[in-house]
Amino acid sequence: MKDEEGILWCTTLNNGIYFAKDPDLISYNERNGLIHPTIYTLYISNEGEIWAGANDNIIYKFSSDFLLEDTFKIQLHRDDRITAIKEIDNEVWVASKTGIAIFNDKSVGPDLIPLRADDLCFDSTNNEMWLVGQFTLRVSKKEFDKKRVKYVEGNTYYMSNQYGFDEFYTGNANNIIIHEGIKWVGTTYGLKNIANDKINSKVIKNLELRDEVTNLAIWQNKLIFGSKSNGVFLIEGDSVATNYNQFNSALKTNSIFSLYCKNEIAYVGTNAGLYKLEMIGGDVHLSDLNEYSSIRNEKIRSIAEKGGFLYLGTDIGIIRTKLNAGKTADKLILYLDSVSGFTQQQSKGKYLLKYPNQSLSVYLTSLHYKNSEDMTYQYRLMPKAKDWKASKSNTLHLESLAEGNYTLELRAKVNNLVSDTRQIKLSVGPPIWRTLS
Repeated sequence: MKDEEGILWCTTLNNGIYFAKDPDLISYNERNGLIHPTIYTLYISNEGEIWAGANDNIIYKFSSDFLLEDTFKIQLHRDDRITAIKEIDNEVWVASKTGIAIFNDKSVGPDLIPLRADDLCFDSTNNEMWLVGQFTLRVSKKEFDKKRVKYVEGNTYYMSNQYGFDEFYTGNANNIIIHEGIKWVGTTYGLKNIANDKINSKVIKNLELRDEVTNLAIWQNKLIFGSKSNGVFLIEGDSVATNYNQFNSALKTNSIFSLYCKNEIAYVGTNAGLYKLEMIGGDVHLSDLNEYSSIRNEKIRSIAEKGGFLYLGTDIGIIRTKLNAGKTADKLILYLDSVSGFTQQQSKGKYLLKYPNQSLSVYLTSLHYKNSEDMTYQYRLMPKAKDWKASKSNTLHLESLAEGNYTLELRAKVNNLVSDTRQIKLSVGPPIWRTLS
């Protein structure tokens, strides 16, 4: 529901109550439900649910309305980060460096396969599962399904089963994708592919890359991949069509963390924010999206899109933002989270304090994601003090206020940005002996 200030309040099954001050910009972090805030992978299921993978084998599941519904922990022999989330045969498959969890009945938890997978994909033509990690592995899905172990809370499983895999030594691999019948594998030492049961290393004619391939995608029916220190590569046929890097484009870094492609747009997540490749009139244009205050210069480790919103996995949690066609003015917004200590709320933004309760606490929130450590909160109590006082804390305590009427003015400041001023009206009653006749 929405309150009188337009704030959206939401209840969940297992994670309490949340509020969204701006439905176009919502973030989840350690303060509002995430055990681990760093999000390595995001996936939106066919049912519209948002799945997110973090450290310590933690998985978060959000409703289609972006409400946190469940937090899962894969019970395997050690904890590590979630590396990939895919949907196969109406099941959600979650890969980690210590095993795979398969969610087919979300009420009782996942099935488990204790086998490392940095990424996985399903070859529906041959009914085969492909996994990459220390090795690139292939096995029939039927055989793979036999090795599932039913999830039991608290149990530990070890890698003990023989799966009948075919092994392809591609070197340590991060990701795998199928394009036009060929399996493309991104490794720590460049791009490789597997075709006709053979591993091919020199697969792109004009590419000599001894760098880690961080992610793979298909865009405009072309292979596109990001690298650790050489930018983004767009492949056409068996050649590099374009290499976008900080020396020849709007990119301010060569370290690519994530890719998300849809229709004419490919979003590029880096260690310094978000960028966009867009096909316009047959030409590719790269633009910097860091002018948007909600995503300034964060490490964008994963990207998903749903209903006109971008979901961004960062080191400080998940950000949902709606990007407009043009640049938006950078704006700092200050909200009053709550006010406590008053005797009575007389009306919106107006509070009465009666003796002996002459103290008040105000809790503030500001929406801005760039240089949040430089944020300061300023306040002054009119007409008692006309000069602004500054604090790094978002909590303000006023103690032992004297009888009278006051206007508390509040604002936030970061760099050269100053928020609009918020006001709270205060009326402090006289001591009880002053009211005796």
